[in-house]
Amino acid sequence: MEAWRARLKRVLAEFEELDDAESSEMLVLHALRGAEGVITHPVKKQRGGSVPGRAANVDRDREAGHARLIADYFAPNPVYNSRLFRRRFRMPPAMFDRVLEGVREADDYFVQKNDALGVPGLSPYQKVTAALGMCCYGVAADSTDEYLRLAESTAMKSFKRFALAVVTHFGAEYLRYPTEEDIRRHAELNARRGFPAGQAVG
Repeated sequence: MEAWRARLKRVLAEFEELDDAESSEMLVLHALRGAEGVITHPVKKQRGGSVPGRAANVDRDREAGHARLIADYFAPNPVYNSRLFRRRFRMPPAMFDRVLEGVREADDYFVQKNDALGVPGLSPYQKVTAALGMCCYGVAADSTDEYLRLAESTAMKSFKRFALAVVTHFGAEYLRYPTEEDIRRHAELNARRGFPAGQAVG
């Protein structure tokens, strides 16, 4: 566990040094690397719904969670500016929008739907934010309830589906052998950071 935390600290420190384009690419690469482990474990079957004798669902007021998230980060005049957005999400807002649209296209789990009573379910913003928190910061699934208003099981499902959707949508672009242009660009990037040519970073 300590090795994992040390690796996470190194990755987060690297993000602080990168510009928007570099950090966007690095985030996708790290998400894809993390997704490899998730893909090998199939998503468990959905539970069977309400069962007599079990506790009732908790009314988490998911609409309020969505409204707070939008007001804080995605409204025309958000509470937190783009600098804080980038620090907290580890990417600029435009990259978040790209990832959100990509996972929506890859998996309709990230499209908001109404439940059997016609009540809107969790928003894609809530699901993707929970998944990114778990992916980028190692946030525990049950801690997403306090701010985002989704259950631990939903956060875990969102994380797994997010990883699969990222691979499905972005895999062809990022999970491939590097082209000559990619190698040249990364060599220049490494040279700017003080690494000799041909030196691998990893």
